[in-house]
Amino acid sequence: MSHAIEKGEAVVALTPLGVGLLAGHLREQDVTVPTIDQLTDETAEVVVATATGSPAETAAALMHAWRARNLATASSELRALAERTDDPEHRRLALAYA
Repeated sequence: MSHAIEKGEAVVALTPLGVGLLAGHLREQDVTVPTIDQLTDETAEVVVATATGSPAETAAALMHAWRARNLATASSELRALAERTDDPEHRRLALAYA
């Protein structure tokens, strides 16, 4: 049986099913919830900022999809972002996918 949440000792997290249910509910309330496909049209800054706050699997899927969509410029854009950002997590993620 699929569950919407996973409970640990000190953490409760949404499963992919839970994320989908929440996104659907938010869309019903007219809240914009972008999909990974929609985010691939965004800049490196937006994608890295979004991925940084996401679960690891979601972040990896987003970064891989964005790189595939922007194959010719992805590495240089991510390296440039890593050089100019003052956020260490953004820098780490940008360099990991550059």
